[in-house]
Amino acid sequence: MKTREKIGGILFDVFSYTFFGLFVLSILYIFWNTFVMSISPEVENTSLAIRIWPSTLDFSSYHEIWVANKLSGAFFITVYITLLGTLLHVLLCSMAGYALSRPGLPYKNFILGMILLSMIIPGQMIMVPLFVVYKNLGLINQIQALIFSGLVSGFAIIVMRNFFLETPYTIAEAAKIDGAGEWRIFLRIFLPISLPGLATITLFQIVAKWNTFFDGVLFINDAAKQPLQVVLRSIVAALTNPTPTGSTGAASMYGKNMQSAAIIISILPLLIAYPYMQRYFVKGMMVGSIKD
Repeated sequence: MKTREKIGGILFDVFSYTFFGLFVLSILYIFWNTFVMSISPEVENTSLAIRIWPSTLDFSSYHEIWVANKLSGAFFITVYITLLGTLLHVLLCSMAGYALSRPGLPYKNFILGMILLSMIIPGQMIMVPLFVVYKNLGLINQIQALIFSGLVSGFAIIVMRNFFLETPYTIAEAAKIDGAGEWRIFLRIFLPISLPGLATITLFQIVAKWNTFFDGVLFINDAAKQPLQVVLRSIVAALTNPTPTGSTGAASMYGKNMQSAAIIISILPLLIAYPYMQRYFVKGMMVGSIKD
Protein backbone atom coordinates (compact mmCIF):
# COMPACT_ATOMS: atom_id res chain seq x y z
CA MET A 1 0.00 0.00 0.00
CA LYS A 2 2.80 2.41 0.90
CA THR A 3 4.61 1.61 -2.34
CA ARG A 4 1.45 2.31 -4.33
CA GLU A 5 0.93 5.63 -2.52
CA LYS A 6 4.55 6.59 -3.12
CA ILE A 7 4.27 5.81 -6.84
CA GLY A 8 1.02 7.76 -7.00
CA GLY A 9 2.69 10.74 -5.33
CA ILE A 10 5.59 10.63 -7.76
CA LEU A 11 3.25 10.44 -10.76
CA PHE A 12 1.22 13.36 -9.42
CA ASP A 13 4.37 15.45 -8.96
CA VAL A 14 5.57 14.60 -12.47
CA PHE A 15 2.20 15.53 -13.95
CA SER A 16 2.01 18.77 -11.94
CA TYR A 17 5.53 19.93 -12.78
CA THR A 18 5.05 19.00 -16.44
CA PHE A 19 1.71 20.77 -16.74
CA PHE A 20 2.79 23.98 -15.02
CA GLY A 21 6.16 23.91 -16.77
CA LEU A 22 4.46 23.80 -20.16
CA PHE A 23 2.06 26.50 -19.03
CA VAL A 24 4.93 28.81 -18.04
CA LEU A 25 6.78 28.06 -21.29
CA SER A 26 3.70 28.96 -23.32
CA ILE A 27 3.50 32.33 -21.57
CA LEU A 28 7.22 32.98 -21.99
CA TYR A 29 7.01 32.07 -25.66
CA ILE A 30 4.19 34.54 -26.27
CA PHE A 31 6.16 37.30 -24.54
CA TRP A 32 9.40 36.46 -26.36
CA ASN A 33 7.65 36.20 -29.72
CA THR A 34 6.11 39.63 -29.17
CA PHE A 35 9.53 41.07 -28.32
CA VAL A 36 11.14 39.46 -31.39
CA MET A 37 8.41 40.90 -33.61
CA SER A 38 8.99 44.34 -32.13
CA ILE A 39 12.68 44.35 -33.12
CA SER A 40 12.16 42.78 -36.55
CA PRO A 41 11.58 44.48 -39.88
CA GLU A 42 7.94 44.33 -40.87
CA VAL A 43 8.71 42.12 -43.87
CA GLU A 44 9.90 39.35 -41.52
CA ASN A 45 6.73 39.52 -39.43
CA THR A 46 4.60 38.48 -42.37
CA SER A 47 6.18 35.02 -42.27
CA LEU A 48 4.48 32.25 -40.26
CA ALA A 49 7.78 30.59 -39.40
CA ILE A 50 8.76 30.29 -35.73
CA ARG A 51 11.71 32.57 -35.00
CA ILE A 52 13.86 32.67 -31.88
CA TRP A 53 15.76 35.77 -33.03
CA PRO A 54 15.31 38.15 -35.98
CA SER A 55 17.74 37.95 -38.86
CA THR A 56 17.97 41.75 -38.86
CA LEU A 57 17.64 43.94 -35.78
CA ASP A 58 15.37 46.93 -36.25
CA PHE A 59 14.45 49.12 -33.28
CA SER A 60 12.81 51.82 -35.38
CA SER A 61 9.35 50.58 -34.39
CA TYR A 62 9.94 51.78 -30.81
CA HIS A 63 10.83 55.27 -32.00
CA GLU A 64 7.88 55.44 -34.37
CA ILE A 65 5.29 54.18 -31.89
CA TRP A 66 6.70 56.33 -29.08
CA VAL A 67 7.18 59.62 -30.91
CA ALA A 68 5.40 59.63 -34.24
CA ASN A 69 2.19 58.05 -32.92
CA LYS A 70 2.23 59.86 -29.56
CA LEU A 71 2.21 56.79 -27.35
CA SER A 72 4.47 58.77 -25.02
CA GLY A 73 1.61 61.08 -24.04
CA ALA A 74 -0.65 58.20 -23.00
CA PHE A 75 2.28 56.53 -21.23
CA PHE A 76 3.01 59.53 -19.00
CA ILE A 77 -0.70 60.07 -18.31
CA THR A 78 -0.86 56.47 -17.08
CA VAL A 79 2.29 56.94 -15.00
CA TYR A 80 0.71 60.04 -13.42
CA ILE A 81 -2.61 58.41 -12.54
CA THR A 82 -0.83 55.26 -11.33
CA LEU A 83 1.56 57.06 -8.99
CA LEU A 84 -0.91 59.58 -7.58
CA GLY A 85 -3.85 57.17 -7.54
CA THR A 86 -1.81 54.47 -5.78
CA LEU A 87 -0.43 56.91 -3.21
CA LEU A 88 -3.88 58.22 -2.29
CA HIS A 89 -5.35 54.70 -2.35
CA VAL A 90 -2.75 53.31 0.06
CA LEU A 91 -3.03 56.31 2.38
CA LEU A 92 -6.83 56.33 2.59
CA CYS A 93 -7.24 52.55 2.85
CA SER A 94 -4.55 52.21 5.49
CA MET A 95 -6.13 55.04 7.52
CA ALA A 96 -9.53 53.36 7.30
CA GLY A 97 -8.02 50.00 8.23
CA TYR A 98 -6.29 51.56 11.23
CA ALA A 99 -9.52 53.15 12.44
CA LEU A 100 -11.41 49.86 12.11
CA SER A 101 -8.72 48.00 14.05
CA ARG A 102 -8.98 50.24 17.11
CA PRO A 103 -11.12 49.00 20.03
CA GLY A 104 -14.12 51.06 20.98
CA LEU A 105 -14.94 52.37 17.51
CA PRO A 106 -18.72 53.03 17.40
CA TYR A 107 -20.73 50.91 14.93
CA LYS A 108 -17.58 49.06 13.87
CA ASN A 109 -19.40 45.85 12.92
CA PHE A 110 -21.94 47.78 10.88
CA ILE A 111 -19.19 49.61 9.01
CA LEU A 112 -17.37 46.33 8.32
CA GLY A 113 -20.61 44.86 7.01
CA MET A 114 -21.07 47.76 4.61
CA ILE A 115 -17.48 47.39 3.41
CA LEU A 116 -17.96 43.68 2.78
CA LEU A 117 -21.22 44.43 0.97
CA SER A 118 -19.41 46.82 -1.34
CA MET A 119 -17.11 43.96 -2.36
CA ILE A 120 -20.10 41.88 -3.49
CA ILE A 121 -21.77 44.49 -5.71
CA PRO A 122 -20.60 44.18 -9.36
CA GLY A 123 -19.07 47.26 -10.91
CA GLN A 124 -21.58 47.16 -13.78
CA MET A 125 -24.42 47.97 -11.35
CA ILE A 126 -22.93 51.34 -10.42
CA MET A 127 -21.65 52.28 -13.88
CA VAL A 128 -24.51 54.66 -14.74
CA PRO A 129 -24.80 56.27 -11.28
CA LEU A 130 -21.03 56.74 -11.21
CA PHE A 131 -21.08 58.45 -14.59
CA VAL A 132 -23.87 60.78 -13.43
CA VAL A 133 -21.98 61.67 -10.25
CA TYR A 134 -18.77 62.37 -12.16
CA LYS A 135 -20.68 64.47 -14.68
CA ASN A 136 -22.27 66.56 -11.91
CA LEU A 137 -18.81 67.07 -10.39
CA GLY A 138 -17.42 68.25 -13.72
CA LEU A 139 -14.96 65.34 -13.97
CA ILE A 140 -15.97 64.01 -17.37
CA ASN A 141 -13.05 64.29 -19.77
CA GLN A 142 -10.75 65.15 -16.86
CA ILE A 143 -7.70 63.07 -15.89
CA GLN A 144 -8.73 63.46 -12.23
CA ALA A 145 -11.64 61.11 -12.93
CA LEU A 146 -9.16 58.29 -13.57
CA ILE A 147 -7.49 59.02 -10.21
CA PHE A 148 -10.69 59.20 -8.15
CA SER A 149 -12.17 56.07 -9.70
CA GLY A 150 -11.37 53.13 -7.41
CA LEU A 151 -9.66 55.42 -4.92
CA VAL A 152 -10.66 53.14 -2.03
CA SER A 153 -11.57 49.46 -1.98
CA GLY A 154 -13.06 47.17 0.62
CA PHE A 155 -10.40 44.55 -0.01
CA ALA A 156 -7.54 46.95 0.75
CA ILE A 157 -9.25 48.22 3.91
CA ILE A 158 -9.81 44.69 5.21
CA VAL A 159 -6.21 43.70 4.43
CA MET A 160 -4.77 46.65 6.34
CA ARG A 161 -7.21 46.19 9.23
CA ASN A 162 -6.09 42.59 9.69
CA PHE A 163 -2.44 43.63 9.66
CA PHE A 164 -3.05 46.32 12.28
CA LEU A 165 -4.96 43.85 14.46
CA GLU A 166 -1.80 41.74 14.70
CA THR A 167 -0.05 44.59 16.51
CA PRO A 168 -0.86 44.63 20.25
CA TYR A 169 -2.80 47.73 21.19
CA THR A 170 -0.69 48.02 24.33
CA ILE A 171 2.02 49.49 22.11
CA ALA A 172 -0.29 52.30 21.13
CA GLU A 173 -1.29 52.85 24.76
CA ALA A 174 2.37 53.08 25.78
CA ALA A 175 2.96 55.61 23.00
CA LYS A 176 0.00 57.68 24.20
CA ILE A 177 1.47 57.75 27.70
CA ASP A 178 4.64 59.19 26.15
CA GLY A 179 2.57 61.92 24.53
CA ALA A 180 2.12 60.55 21.00
CA GLY A 181 -1.14 61.26 19.20
CA GLU A 182 -3.11 58.91 16.95
CA TRP A 183 -1.58 60.34 13.77
CA ARG A 184 1.96 59.85 15.05
CA ILE A 185 1.18 56.34 16.32
CA PHE A 186 -0.26 55.47 12.93
CA LEU A 187 2.72 56.81 10.96
CA ARG A 188 5.61 55.89 13.26
CA ILE A 189 4.47 52.55 14.73
CA PHE A 190 1.77 50.77 12.77
CA LEU A 191 2.71 51.58 9.18
CA PRO A 192 6.39 50.50 9.45
CA ILE A 193 5.47 47.07 10.86
CA SER A 194 2.78 46.54 8.22
CA LEU A 195 4.99 46.70 5.13
CA PRO A 196 3.72 43.37 3.70
CA GLY A 197 0.17 44.68 3.83
CA LEU A 198 1.16 47.98 2.27
CA ALA A 199 3.06 46.15 -0.48
CA THR A 200 0.04 43.94 -1.15
CA ILE A 201 -2.48 46.73 -1.64
CA THR A 202 0.13 48.85 -3.45
CA LEU A 203 0.80 46.11 -5.98
CA PHE A 204 -2.89 45.48 -6.57
CA GLN A 205 -3.55 49.18 -7.08
CA ILE A 206 -0.54 49.67 -9.36
CA VAL A 207 -1.74 46.87 -11.61
CA ALA A 208 -5.32 48.19 -11.54
CA LYS A 209 -4.34 51.77 -12.36
CA TRP A 210 -1.77 50.80 -14.98
CA ASN A 211 -4.35 48.61 -16.74
CA THR A 212 -7.06 51.27 -16.58
CA PHE A 213 -9.21 50.76 -19.66
CA PHE A 214 -12.91 50.85 -18.86
CA ASP A 215 -12.65 54.12 -16.91
CA GLY A 216 -10.72 55.67 -19.79
CA VAL A 217 -13.47 54.73 -22.23
CA LEU A 218 -16.29 55.79 -19.88
CA PHE A 219 -14.99 59.11 -18.60
CA ILE A 220 -12.50 60.37 -21.22
CA ASN A 221 -13.57 61.56 -24.67
CA ASP A 222 -10.50 63.58 -25.60
CA ALA A 223 -7.96 61.35 -27.37
CA ALA A 224 -5.11 63.42 -25.94
CA LYS A 225 -6.15 62.48 -22.38
CA GLN A 226 -6.75 58.78 -22.85
CA PRO A 227 -4.67 56.34 -20.77
CA LEU A 228 -2.20 53.87 -22.19
CA GLN A 229 -4.47 50.83 -22.39
CA VAL A 230 -7.13 52.67 -24.41
CA VAL A 231 -4.51 53.89 -26.89
CA LEU A 232 -2.95 50.43 -27.00
CA ARG A 233 -6.31 48.89 -27.82
CA SER A 234 -6.74 51.24 -30.77
CA ILE A 235 -3.25 50.35 -32.02
CA VAL A 236 -3.83 46.60 -31.78
CA ALA A 237 -7.33 46.88 -33.26
CA ALA A 238 -5.86 48.65 -36.29
CA LEU A 239 -4.50 45.28 -37.51
CA THR A 240 -7.26 42.98 -36.29
CA ASN A 241 -9.92 45.24 -37.85
CA PRO A 242 -8.30 46.56 -41.02
CA THR A 243 -9.84 49.36 -43.04
CA PRO A 244 -11.02 48.76 -46.60
CA THR A 245 -8.48 48.68 -49.41
CA GLY A 246 -7.48 52.10 -50.61
CA SER A 247 -8.53 53.91 -47.46
CA THR A 248 -6.15 55.90 -45.31
CA GLY A 249 -7.30 54.52 -41.95
CA ALA A 250 -5.35 53.26 -38.99
CA ALA A 251 -4.51 49.91 -40.54
CA SER A 252 -1.95 51.56 -42.80
CA MET A 253 -0.30 53.26 -39.83
CA TYR A 254 0.64 50.29 -37.67
CA GLY A 255 2.52 47.14 -38.57
CA LYS A 256 3.01 44.11 -36.37
CA ASN A 257 6.39 45.43 -35.28
CA MET A 258 4.88 48.71 -34.06
CA GLN A 259 2.01 46.94 -32.34
CA SER A 260 4.41 44.55 -30.63
CA ALA A 261 6.60 47.47 -29.54
CA ALA A 262 3.55 49.17 -28.01
CA ILE A 263 2.69 46.00 -26.08
CA ILE A 264 6.25 45.64 -24.77
CA ILE A 265 6.30 49.28 -23.65
CA SER A 266 2.98 48.87 -21.84
CA ILE A 267 3.99 45.80 -19.81
CA LEU A 268 7.64 46.67 -19.12
CA PRO A 269 7.03 48.85 -16.00
CA LEU A 270 5.02 46.08 -14.30
CA LEU A 271 7.72 43.53 -15.10
CA ILE A 272 10.27 45.80 -13.43
CA ALA A 273 8.20 46.67 -10.35
CA TYR A 274 6.78 43.25 -9.49
CA PRO A 275 10.01 41.42 -8.48
CA TYR A 276 10.82 44.10 -5.89
CA MET A 277 7.44 43.68 -4.18
CA GLN A 278 7.00 39.93 -4.59
CA ARG A 279 8.65 39.03 -1.27
CA TYR A 280 5.94 40.97 0.60
CA PHE A 281 3.07 39.93 -1.64
CA VAL A 282 2.54 36.29 -0.56
CA LYS A 283 2.81 37.12 3.13
CA GLY A 284 0.44 40.02 2.69
CA MET A 285 -2.16 37.86 0.98
CA MET A 286 -2.01 35.19 3.70
CA VAL A 287 -2.14 37.55 6.67
CA GLY A 288 -4.63 39.88 5.05
CA SER A 289 -7.29 37.25 4.36
CA ILE A 290 -10.70 38.08 5.77
CA LYS A 291 -11.13 36.99 9.36
CA ASP A 292 -12.78 38.13 12.57
